[in-house]
Amino acid sequence: MNTTLKQIGTTDYHLTDCHSGLERCNGELFQANCARDLQRLMAHAARNGQKVITHGGRHAMGGQQMQERALLVSLKNMNRLLSLDSRRGLATFQGGATFKEVIESLAREQSEKEANNIWCIRQKPTGVDAVSLGGAIASNIHGRGLNLAPLAGDIEKLTVVTAGGDILTLGERENQDLFRRVAGGFGLFGIVESVTLRLKRRQVLERQVQMLAVEDLLTVLQKRMQEGAQYGDFQFAIDHEQEGFLTRGIASTYHPVQVDADALPELTRNQSALSPQMWRKLICLAHTDKSEAFRIYSKHYQRTNGQLYLSDRMQLSTYFDGYHREMESHNHGSEIITELYVPRNFLTVFMHRAAALLRKRRANVIYGTVRMIEKDTVAALPWASENFACIVLNLHTEHDRDALRHTGETFQELIDLALALKGNFYLTYHKFARPEQLLRGYPALPECLQAKLAYDPQERFHSNFYQYLKLSLETFRQTEH
Repeated sequence: MNTTLKQIGTTDYHLTDCHSGLERCNGELFQANCARDLQRLMAHAARNGQKVITHGGRHAMGGQQMQERALLVSLKNMNRLLSLDSRRGLATFQGGATFKEVIESLAREQSEKEANNIWCIRQKPTGVDAVSLGGAIASNIHGRGLNLAPLAGDIEKLTVVTAGGDILTLGERENQDLFRRVAGGFGLFGIVESVTLRLKRRQVLERQVQMLAVEDLLTVLQKRMQEGAQYGDFQFAIDHEQEGFLTRGIASTYHPVQVDADALPELTRNQSALSPQMWRKLICLAHTDKSEAFRIYSKHYQRTNGQLYLSDRMQLSTYFDGYHREMESHNHGSEIITELYVPRNFLTVFMHRAAALLRKRRANVIYGTVRMIEKDTVAALPWASENFACIVLNLHTEHDRDALRHTGETFQELIDLALALKGNFYLTYHKFARPEQLLRGYPALPECLQAKLAYDPQERFHSNFYQYLKLSLETFRQTEH
């Protein structure tokens, strides 16, 4: 290749997603450092008729960053803070920056002494920090905000490299149609070279913790939001043999408080926190003794009631790559995530129906939480088509054919439950949804795939996930006729 791109893999390079380990491919892997590198790569791909896939943290699990014999481009080195507009609260980062790098870069660039007055992120995906901005935009992620829409609403503008190798600036006033498609477009419309994020002022937040039944959750959250709570979630019991399965849990909300910046280190010095060793223990217990895992977790969170956190660092998470290798009894499988959405007034109904379904199917629930999301008015293919309650479920799955089929059928039944209640489901985590479910949850999908061909007629940006969408749409059309 006539380029300065650094090749860090060969045609035998093995790539897999980080969480489930189920999506994998071989191909040539290159390291890009700037927009010019990406342009060179697109030119090379055009000359040789090759497909191109970029990846950052590789935490998407639906095959968005996978395809055999493609040019695989790592954006890991494209992680710099390019500019900070302290007047308007805008920061521009290269598209490969992870959220941890974003948080740390913003803190370094500003005075840590002014802890209550620096600019920081609004939200990040919960559970893992090594998610790149480009990947987060492609999946249109969300965090634990109680009154926030998905990430597309936090973007001032994007710079992308198109399938033709052009560098374009996108925003709500410039190249708006392509902007709406790149946000939540699964990497099929362009490579995100840089992102300008809308920031918020860092705040000190007090955590309020309460054990609740799901029937009381919305009332409590509504009250706390009226009192100013900005973030929160509900982590529910995961033992299907216990009465409170999916319907009893810990509600945590985070409320702004006025604290002198100089006093903050002393106030937070002796706070209760789970060590990495304890997190590892809890992960293991979630596989082997779910009731004990919930008991330990609940007691810890109840001890943290009233503790103070910075609004950006509170969103950071503890994540262990490849943790199943440490568990002798579960080292041949992994967790597969699904995320479902229902109108908030149907949350209690959904949780009870889902609990009955998961009990019947004897699903191995490892983790679950409920969050809130506001309607997405930006993305062309929105998953948050209304103000929803979000239900996240991690199911442990062995990697044999029967186990994967069982999990797939379980997810399909959960999707049916959500759709029956006028809800939806997240596409990013797996490819188990049936064609009619895809079209019901995402009626704009046919038009978006047509737009894909208009912007990328050679289908230069390709993936296993794109093949799944196309095949599903074709299958649906054939059954309709």
